[in-house]
Amino acid sequence: MDKKIGLITINYYSESLVKNFIKYLILQTYRNWILIIVDNGKSDNSLEDFIKLIKDNRIIIINSDINLGYSRANNLAYSYVIEKNLINSDDILCFSNSDIILNDRNVLEKLVNNMNNLQCDFIGPKIINNDGGMMLPHLKESNYFKILFHLGNNGLADKFFKYNYKLKKINNIIEVFLLNGSFILCKVSSFEKVGKFDPSIFLYFEEEILFRKAKKLGMKVIYSPVVNVKHYHSAIVNEKIGTLNKKLSVLNSEKYILKNIFKSNKFALVFFNFERFLELLFFKIFHKPKKIVE
Repeated sequence: MDKKIGLITINYYSESLVKNFIKYLILQTYRNWILIIVDNGKSDNSLEDFIKLIKDNRIIIINSDINLGYSRANNLAYSYVIEKNLINSDDILCFSNSDIILNDRNVLEKLVNNMNNLQCDFIGPKIINNDGGMMLPHLKESNYFKILFHLGNNGLADKFFKYNYKLKKINNIIEVFLLNGSFILCKVSSFEKVGKFDPSIFLYFEEEILFRKAKKLGMKVIYSPVVNVKHYHSAIVNEKIGTLNKKLSVLNSEKYILKNIFKSNKFALVFFNFERFLELLFFKIFHKPKKIVE
């Protein structure tokens, strides 16, 4: 019998995206799955009504009184499926953003087959954004300068130095350090061993910490660009949080990583804070919010 996949996604005022995710999910050829939706914030009851309408008992909603963020919400869903014995240590987890589209009906089947054949702990597909860009994996761990110049975080320096540029052209399965958190499959036992997501990270860079722990444990992380999913890049964040708050969320995660993971010295932290202060100052002065077209 196929291993069960425990899919986890988060709703944050994004009912339309979650419903679209479900529409494609139920068409997957791989049928042995359950979906846990952590409701971090909802605007109406349309999601519940939609689930009742399609009558699929594999879909469960967990309500949260507050916005838990990415790490804590995923951890909550994981604890739920374990406590309720919905999956076991031999099964598979899938963490997916709600703005992912499983346009290939065989995505789950292909990735599970790859996991079994390659005996890996984590695996991720090629994630293609709506603007044609890609959410690429990383070959190496981040360091202070990479964080400072936004390398690997869609910053200008990333584009200038073409960080991970060669991964855009790779079409074969390779081993990497880090997979993008928008869509990841992993063994339940492997996720438990790395200690789940760091609850101190609200949003952004949660993968950096997770895969650092995976690397220390000698786990195998595979990027499989032969499998594709589509992604409405930053659809939720830009609409519901806003560009400035997005930058502040990134900043908080960067500070946590520099202080607690990298153990950066005081001078490095002061220099980093000064650089980010200037960046945010110029952003507030020159940024012009996009007009919403009715």
